[in-house]
Amino acid sequence: MPRKPSYEELEQRVKELEEEALEHKQVEERLRRHANELEQSNQELRQFAYVASHDLQEPLDVVTRYLRFVEARYKGRLDSDADEFIASAVDGANRIQSIITDLLVYLGRDG
Repeated sequence: MPRKPSYEELEQRVKELEEEALEHKQVEERLRRHANELEQSNQELRQFAYVASHDLQEPLDVVTRYLRFVEARYKGRLDSDADEFIASAVDGANRIQSIITDLLVYLGRDG
């Protein structure tokens, strides 16, 4: 038959449990603070991404417009390498525009 703990042992165990409970509360509070800091950081990052994507759209639109202008005007009039370079640049600009639009959709904003 197991021995019954003494009053002092029970008191010591209660004290240990209280200390553990306090430690758990402190850890929970630190986790709450870190979660709040992370949420704030995520908000700031989303705002930055939103602003940056809008700031990138205007110059990208200008570059894309001029590339399409060059493509329309000079396609077939220069050598095949030039046609390939122009097509590649137009494709790259279109992909960048698509990435910016996708980022805005991901952020929950219109593109």
